[in-house]
Amino acid sequence: MPTDMLQMASKFPEQIKEAYELGRNVRVPKKSFKNIIVAGMGGSGIGGDLLASWLNPRSSIPAWVNRDYTLPAFAGPETLLFAVSYSGNTEETLSAFRDGVRRGCTIIGITSGGKLGRECTTSIRIPRDMQPRTAIAYLLFPMIGVLDGLGVVEADEEVQESIAINGRSRDRLNEDAKRIARELTGIPVIYGHTIYAPIAKRIRCQFNENAKILARDDNFPEMCHNDIMGWPNAGWTVILLRSADEAPYLARRIEVTKELAFGDVKVIELWAKGNSPLARMTYLLYLGDLISIHLALQKGADPTSTEIIGELKRRLA
Repeated sequence: MPTDMLQMASKFPEQIKEAYELGRNVRVPKKSFKNIIVAGMGGSGIGGDLLASWLNPRSSIPAWVNRDYTLPAFAGPETLLFAVSYSGNTEETLSAFRDGVRRGCTIIGITSGGKLGRECTTSIRIPRDMQPRTAIAYLLFPMIGVLDGLGVVEADEEVQESIAINGRSRDRLNEDAKRIARELTGIPVIYGHTIYAPIAKRIRCQFNENAKILARDDNFPEMCHNDIMGWPNAGWTVILLRSADEAPYLARRIEVTKELAFGDVKVIELWAKGNSPLARMTYLLYLGDLISIHLALQKGADPTSTEIIGELKRRLA
C-alpha cells in the first residue's frame, strides 16, 4: 500500500541505531588506509555522498564516491572499498567490486543479499523487503559504524544525537512535511551548501521517485556563478536548506541571492536542528523524505511505484 512507505520512512531513528550497530560489529583488519571509496548507484550512491560530505571535513583519509563499472586509478591495497547495493545485483557496483578484488582493496559489502552477498567475503547484511530509497539509514550508517570501529573518525556521540533528535521530532516533522507539501507549486528547486549539498540531491531524487514530479538541485556558492541567471521562474518553488551554523559570508550570500533572484518566487526555508553536523544532516534528510511522501499521497500518486525504472532495467538486462 502507498502508506506503507510513510510508515517505513517514519522508522528512520530506529533504523539509524540498528544500522550503526551492524557496522560496529564488523571485524575489519586495522591498517593504514590512504583512501576510502564507496561504490554505489542511486540510493546507495547517495549514501556515499552523505558519508563523504560528513567525513571529508574532519578526516585526513579522503572519501570518494564511485558511480561506474571500474574504480579510479588510485584504488589499490591501501584502499578501503565499500561496495553498496541494496539488492546485491546492481550491475555497475558488482563490476566495481570485482575490480576492487583484482586490485587488492580491503572490501566491505553492504547489501540485503544477491550476488554481492554471495561473492563478498566481508559483507554487512541489511534488512530485505524494503524500498531501497527507504533504506538510507542502512546504506549510510553501517559505513559510519565501521569507520568509528577502525578509529578513522569518532562518531558515536553524533550518531546518538541523530537518533535522539529525530526520534523526538518525528511527529512534528510529519506535520511540517504535510504543510510544506501543500505549499509546493510548480517545479521545486532545492539548494544546499557544504555538508547539506548531498541532502539537496537526496530530496530532489525523492521528489522524482516518490512524488513523480520533476525537481532540480544545486548548491551555494556555485549557483551564484550560473544558476542565479535563470530566475525568476514564476510558479516554481525554491527550497533552501539552512543551518544556524552557516559561516557569515555564506549566510550573507544566501540572503543577497534571495533578494536579487528570488523576489517573485515562493521560497521555503528548511532549517536544520541539532548540535552536531550528523544530527543536522539527518534531520533535514528525514524532513525531505517525509515531504516527498506526503506530496505523493496528496497528489494521489503511489510513492512505492518505480515502473519505468524497472522496465529500463529489464530491457537492458
